[in-house]
Amino acid sequence: MTSLKVTKVSYPKNFDGLTEEQIQAFDRFTECNVGLTKGEIIDKFESFKFTIETLEWILYIINMNSVTFNGIGPFLEKGGRIYNIKKKKNDTINALVEENKRLKEEINELKEILEWREDLHSFKYV
Repeated sequence: MTSLKVTKVSYPKNFDGLTEEQIQAFDRFTECNVGLTKGEIIDKFESFKFTIETLEWILYIINMNSVTFNGIGPFLEKGGRIYNIKKKKNDTINALVEENKRLKEEINELKEILEWREDLHSFKYV
């Protein structure tokens, strides 16, 4: 996987920015429309009319300032297509939570077996 360009993108001319609602709409749009090119995003996203410069700028800013845009993105560009990888990140977190739960149960089972063995060996015959 390759991430979006890390090179500095200059602030686009005549760009007034996006509202929080537009940024959240963009995040939902990219989650539902996986793997669109920048041109397809510009054509299909209706909450804000991007240009190539403004789209590249917002992708760069969101990826470089993930704490500021907590819950939005991150975005990955692969083969000229844009992917919102938040879902992948959430899937990874959920898998780790399940694995952690399974391991805790296994630890408790092993503790019980160990206690049983210790009780068995500490039993004194009369």
